Amino acid sequence: MELGKLSKLFFSVIGGMSVLSGILALILINIAVLTGINVIMDDLYFSLMWMTFMLGIIAVFPKSSRSFGMRGLLLGIYLFVFISVTFIVGWWIYPFP
Repeated sequence: MELGKLSKLFFSVIGGMSVLSGILALILINIAVLTGINVIMDDLYFSLMWMTFMLGIIAVFPKSSRSFGMRGLLLGIYLFVFISVTFIVGWWIYPFP
């Protein structure tokens, strides 16, 4: 296999992993919201969110995997904004536990 083809495949796999980790983090948020089980603050969720960011940043640079990288980055940004807004609104409604 040529080095160019292997490089394209490598970055495409990294971009796909970025998107999949973002979708898995969204699934964890939905489980937490629908069932009331507090898995949002779990280490798995935050590691998935940062993995989505980092793999998305790596996958954005080559042209062959740019769409996967952008999707991963946008999912990561959405996850960060969702958790931030949820925390801020929760703190605003009930400021002192």
